[in-house]
Amino acid sequence: MILLRSGSDRDEKEVGGDPRDSGRGRPWRRRLLIGGAVGGAVLLVAATWSLASIFQSPAQREANASAPPPQPVFAAVTSGVLADKRSYPGVVAYRSETGFALPAAPDAVRSVVTGRPPSVGSTIDSGDVLTEVNTRPVFVVASPFPFFRDIGFGDEGADVRVLQEALVTRGYLNGIDERYGAQTARAVARWYKDAGYPAPTRQRPSANGTSNSSNSSSGSGTSSSSNSSSRSDTSESSNSSSNAGTSDSTTGAAVEPPAPVVDAFVPVSELMALPSLPGVVITAPVIGAQVGGDKATDLTLGANTLVVRVELPEADAAGVAAGDVVTVVSKSGQVDAVVEAVDAQAPDENGGARPSVLRVAPKNESDALGAERGETVTVQVLNAVVSGEFLIVPTTAVVGRGEGRGVVVKRQTDGSLAEVAVTVAGSLRGMTAVAAEDAGTLSKGDDVRVG
Repeated sequence: MILLRSGSDRDEKEVGGDPRDSGRGRPWRRRLLIGGAVGGAVLLVAATWSLASIFQSPAQREANASAPPPQPVFAAVTSGVLADKRSYPGVVAYRSETGFALPAAPDAVRSVVTGRPPSVGSTIDSGDVLTEVNTRPVFVVASPFPFFRDIGFGDEGADVRVLQEALVTRGYLNGIDERYGAQTARAVARWYKDAGYPAPTRQRPSANGTSNSSNSSSGSGTSSSSNSSSRSDTSESSNSSSNAGTSDSTTGAAVEPPAPVVDAFVPVSELMALPSLPGVVITAPVIGAQVGGDKATDLTLGANTLVVRVELPEADAAGVAAGDVVTVVSKSGQVDAVVEAVDAQAPDENGGARPSVLRVAPKNESDALGAERGETVTVQVLNAVVSGEFLIVPTTAVVGRGEGRGVVVKRQTDGSLAEVAVTVAGSLRGMTAVAAEDAGTLSKGDDVRVG
């Protein structure tokens, strides 16, 4: 028998397919559903935020725009010397640099350097031969005033004293009595001889006070040592004869007057007074140079101590005084120094203020500046110093409580704040030096509130 299937059965099997393939499309449908749900939630949140922003009240907007409340600012307490250090250029010079004119030779057409020119940089001392003018020596003598006369036998006074001081220093005289007598004359003769020149001489005045010839001689009167006699200068001045022109009382014969006595003296043209010695030659005339006369300066001398000269603006100089400690910095290092003087200068031709001049010298005499004359160095000045060591805090941390008193707000170890009473020593460039009124209440490293 032959069996026939209906078309519907065949069609049903073809449509249904294999039962094993019935679940292949379901995971993709789940992913699509989950993605759609998340996207919808994000859109909902964004829409909600936008609507909230649009419908905020003005008060809410102002509150949202304002800054958060300020937090206190603290600064650490330090310690030290409150000072304003400033640097200025300075020039190395001698303590005093002075120009001098050499004495002119008397009764000469001109005065010319004929030998022994001073060497620049050499040191001269009281009693030295400075130079030779018109073949005669010019001696330098430490004196606060210029010489005003020839000095010789019988003279007394301050000029004799400074001359004797130079002779004592050179070892030619034993003492000073401000009287030019025989011992001083012998000392002067030796002084000239050792320098290589004959001492000029003149006749000693007679006992009656009259002076015989005062013409000088190129020879030395006496050359014996100043130590050969223990008699004073004044006692020897009475040895001149007063018997000139008398006759012998027994025979009636005329008695020859004693020979005139001549002594070495020092012409004023061969003496040069310098107020500060020893000194260093800075500028000097050469052989053939005409000196004296109307010339204001023939040579320049400086005291043998080097210092630094600094020009400071008037406002800065007001905070610097003699005795202040500074630092001099040169190419060879630095040295502690002190301010010797602060000299104000005269106004300029238009009446304007000119810088003040500081003179700075090494703090210890044994220290050298480490620089030569004319060299530029740096001088560091501590301006407006509060003397002594203090606690240092920002000026804004101090609340005033009257003249020289105040409080600072200190942060305690537990984070709380406490006021500390302080005395105020001074302020400089935003910092203030203070000291706690009660010991132990404020120390270096503590935090204080600023502002």
